Amino acid sequence: MRSDRNLYSKSLIESQDEIAEMKRKFKIMNHQIEQLKEEIDAKDQAFVKEHIEHSKADSAHANPHPNPHPKNPKPQTLNSNPNPKP
Repeated sequence: MRSDRNLYSKSLIESQDEIAEMKRKFKIMNHQIEQLKEEIDAKDQAFVKEHIEHSKADSAHANPHPNPHPKNPKPQTLNSNPNPKP
């Protein structure tokens, strides 16, 4: 009887140690997960900010000088002559 009780007691202690170790690892993993989530959020915010800045820059380059004469949408080229000779 005594040997059985000692065996079960030893097994219980080993199991409790394993549980404590798993809990410790679980806490570490949870902490790492939270850090990664924060890192992802920060990178996502930076990405969105950069995307907005690029969009603004693209729209500024696409139309730097809006046509002041909306009735004449065709822009003149440098080689075009306003008074062509026939």
